[in-house]
Amino acid sequence: MFCVSTRTARHGIYSLCLQRKSITELGVSVTPTYPDQNSPITSQPTSKIVSFPQISSFIPNISEARTPQQFPIVIEPHLEWPLVEYSRRRHLPEPLVYFDAGFDPREHRYEVCTVTRGHRVPLTTSQRNLVISTEKIVIKNESLKFWPTIIYPNTATRAIRVIDVFRAIYDTYGVPLNRDELASIGREYIQRCEPSFLQRCKDARESTHHLENQGMRRIDLLKGKRIFRGLVQHRGAPPHHFELLFDRGD
Repeated sequence: MFCVSTRTARHGIYSLCLQRKSITELGVSVTPTYPDQNSPITSQPTSKIVSFPQISSFIPNISEARTPQQFPIVIEPHLEWPLVEYSRRRHLPEPLVYFDAGFDPREHRYEVCTVTRGHRVPLTTSQRNLVISTEKIVIKNESLKFWPTIIYPNTATRAIRVIDVFRAIYDTYGVPLNRDELASIGREYIQRCEPSFLQRCKDARESTHHLENQGMRRIDLLKGKRIFRGLVQHRGAPPHHFELLFDRGD
């Protein structure tokens, strides 16, 4: 068994991560659940052994959100304002968006919010339902590129909404690391990520002990960078590919 000591007061976390039996360890796909029928089909994160290296234009909006009905036309992937990296739209009237990817935005206490003068307000229904595509989109974070977020349009509406993107991001990076992934990443880097793991557990509005027992998650490998900064599309990238950026919460 691959066990190490850690430099933190909670010296058993890494061993606990390796000893626990998670769904992903058993090779079973993790299937995100959605509370409403308008949510999209996302690719399912699966357990696999990977070799880790060193972890290291704003487009005009569609004027109205379309929700339950089917879209009769094809909408090429684009970014609505809640998803645009804020520095690129600072001159526009829409406010900053706050989303902590360490927690499920389906839960009321962790809802995606706009921020105005330091005051957070959950996205309105129309903001949540802004449509960004009727085609598949692919989102990657450079440091976690082994786990891309792939989102398919909902089968009923044939559309992907803003809120579907936030949910899919959590579903991708909220998966606990399995034994093979922990071993592949290496104990030195895992130990460096451990303070961020413990901080996420403390930041949760639920039992810290319960979250610690679940083990380190993919998002913890960013060492505290959990706050959604925005999506960007680089010149020359396929029209349905976007890069995901995170910031620290402090």
